[in-house]
Amino acid sequence: MKEDFWGNRNILAKLQPGELFAETYAIAAHQVLGVSVMTDEGATVLFFHMGEFLAPTAEPDRLSGQMLRNLLQVITQKNLQLNAKLTHLTQRTTREKLLSYLSEESLRQGRSEFDIPFNRQQLADYLGVDRSALSAELSKMQKEKLISYDRNHFNLP
Repeated sequence: MKEDFWGNRNILAKLQPGELFAETYAIAAHQVLGVSVMTDEGATVLFFHMGEFLAPTAEPDRLSGQMLRNLLQVITQKNLQLNAKLTHLTQRTTREKLLSYLSEESLRQGRSEFDIPFNRQQLADYLGVDRSALSAELSKMQKEKLISYDRNHFNLP
């Protein structure tokens, strides 16, 4: 997540155990860490100093090569996730942001009935909207039979 000076929170992504975060900062030397991580439960964090993996050597070893391939794959996946989030955020209204996000989740999970990884406040923070406006829009959309939901379980009829 990223917080501004006034404490407004923007959730960039929700990670699962074993996933990486702040990998860009591990590569970009001398950058101030501009993101925070919050966990729902206890966690252990492993920090990598990527300098030795990125330094050119006469004979690159298999470990360094595999580490760089893995890192490139993670960065590519994160880029795709941020691109999807940008698509949601550039929608003009709360309804359009919700429909964009729910549609993408449905496609990603391959079904019209699915769970999202966010509670209401987290979803509002992820989409950059007010929680009460988000809840009101969800209720309207359900009354109009565009969607049905119960907490974080959604169905797109």
